[in-house]
Amino acid sequence: SQYSLLDDEYEAVREIKLKKNIQEEIPDGIRLTLRPYQKVGYSWLVQLYKQNFGGCLADDMGLGKTLQFLTFLRYVYANQSKQNEKNSTTKPEWIYETSEPSLFDQPISNPIIAASKQSTKKKPSLVILPTSLIFNWVNEKNKIVPSLSHYVYSGEKRLKSKDVGRIFSHYQLVFTSYGILRNDIEFLKDCEFECVIMDESHNLKNPESQIYKAVMQLKAAHFFGMTGTPIENGMMDLWAQMNIVNRNILGSANHFHKYFETPIKKGTDDERESVLRQIIKPFIIRRTKEEVLKELPEKFTLEVYCEMNKEHRLEYDSLKSSIRNKLIADISKYGKPQEMTTAISSLSTLRQLANQVSMVDGSKKIPSTKVEEIMRRLKNLKEEGHKVLVFSSFVKFLDIIESELRNLGFNYSKITGQTKEREAEVARFQTDRENFCFLISLKAGGVGLNLTAADYVFIIDPWWNPAAEQQAEDRAYRIGQMKNVIVYRFIMKDTIEEKVLQLQNNKRIIANVFVNNNNPFDTLDKTEWESLFD
Repeated sequence: SQYSLLDDEYEAVREIKLKKNIQEEIPDGIRLTLRPYQKVGYSWLVQLYKQNFGGCLADDMGLGKTLQFLTFLRYVYANQSKQNEKNSTTKPEWIYETSEPSLFDQPISNPIIAASKQSTKKKPSLVILPTSLIFNWVNEKNKIVPSLSHYVYSGEKRLKSKDVGRIFSHYQLVFTSYGILRNDIEFLKDCEFECVIMDESHNLKNPESQIYKAVMQLKAAHFFGMTGTPIENGMMDLWAQMNIVNRNILGSANHFHKYFETPIKKGTDDERESVLRQIIKPFIIRRTKEEVLKELPEKFTLEVYCEMNKEHRLEYDSLKSSIRNKLIADISKYGKPQEMTTAISSLSTLRQLANQVSMVDGSKKIPSTKVEEIMRRLKNLKEEGHKVLVFSSFVKFLDIIESELRNLGFNYSKITGQTKEREAEVARFQTDRENFCFLISLKAGGVGLNLTAADYVFIIDPWWNPAAEQQAEDRAYRIGQMKNVIVYRFIMKDTIEEKVLQLQNNKRIIANVFVNNNNPFDTLDKTEWESLFD
């Protein structure tokens, strides 16, 4: 698994090298034309599959990772019937050059792959994804490669039995969610799969989580991840995902932390950074929009700063002082807040108060200059015929904007964690010219949506994780977008929102080095904590 560290003078290494310029033939039955970079990604997946490896496709959001994987899955199952006929009339493949191999003879093909060729039928492949993306995958599969049979293992009426594998065996693809997998692992761990594909694989970044442990119990010949944000919190995210797709490739978690993460984070060992990059290079591929989509329109990002009115400022400064005094006392004594959950909750309350006072105290009807500025721009954009995506990490804040839109009689769509008819909401926004505004919860709608009808994106409160905001922007800035995209970030001046932006910039560094924080607080040092309240 670490062959990339060896020199090419070894014949075995030359044979196994994965060359990203090899073009594999596109299988029949694909109803969309792959772009050149998508053909490269598909060919890379095929080579990993042939060499009995796994990998992580980490392209930017909106570059068609689902298309590349569906094409790959079509390859996996395309020649199944022909291969079965051939296997029934041929002898098992001999894996050595001579009829009497010695102890030192090297096999000319992988014995695991050779043995699999004798199977009469390939096992199904399991696709694991966030619940909200199931309908998107099924729709894409039906549109791109309808010949692949599929089964959705989800919902309250699903079969909860250790015999569920018998049902799976009648299909080529099985779709399920991370939550269902975690809850039903006792029924699924004995099922055998050809491939396990994990969409939004950064959900597996915590090796101590139950979902990570569940995935590690699955039985499959190949594991593949796909995510636009392979690193969110730090380098252990990378270790966790690489450990799933190629077991133990980076050693144990403790070894990785001591040998790679700590010295690289401190910037004291460039050689180890180079070694790590060399190990993972064959097994992860990432392309950005700037690299591969020269024809994509431009994207412009602007920050809109709002000044609090006097009443709002008094409320904000009062709460900030009380929170600060408690946290700083803890940090001075323990190096970090004693109760992390309470600290995070306090910071969340402060962020809500920066938006509007009524989000924290409903009895106080103090105007918010941020709401006023958001609505001013929305009204102007509607008059000009534009469509806008409005993202917030607080459903309460979306409710406030929704109330303003209703009062004006404007048509809009909305998706939060409570929305059941996501597909209908997307269709209304994409096709109805009068529906000009889409209110979206950052967590519920930041991934899996194609909203190219919009040419403006509003991030109305900054989130700790810059990758999550990037995903939100890319609901509009993706393949199929014909217009320039304008992103507005609304920031309340002299508040914690400005500190969030600073923290975002600090967290981008490691991600950009290796490939690319839902909760960055665990890694904050004393100085960073104190800077939040300067």
